[in-house]
Amino acid sequence: MKISDYHVITPPFFDELEQRIKRVIFATRTANIRIIDDHTWSLLEAGQFEQFSQDILFDFVDIELIVPAYEDELKTILARNDAAKLDDDVLSLVVQPTAFCQLGCHYCGQEHTSKMMSEDDQKRFLERTRVKLETQKFHSLSVS
Repeated sequence: MKISDYHVITPPFFDELEQRIKRVIFATRTANIRIIDDHTWSLLEAGQFEQFSQDILFDFVDIELIVPAYEDELKTILARNDAAKLDDDVLSLVVQPTAFCQLGCHYCGQEHTSKMMSEDDQKRFLERTRVKLETQKFHSLSVS
């Protein structure tokens, strides 16, 4: 077993209630979050999974934070994505008619300009949508 390459861990923080150093770990393969103490993180980093209780070990395996050592994780993820595409009957489209977002969140990295979607881009979007809908593979349409 190994810790998944697909995780994000926060820097340590002090939990005032429990008076312990903790971290938040996000298992990105399954979009699960756990709050763990620094000792648990040390065990994960060192691959000392046998130190965990059975409940914790099963939980970490279940959320795919711990995975088989031989697994090619990228290949597994891509295969799941391909399978999901075949099984998906919802056509999901995202339209960004302007880059002038009013929110201006500091973390998004988007360049906020007053540029609008060109008429050519609008036509291409509509044509692409028409072609996809004509395949009749979809039972619903989601536009965001």
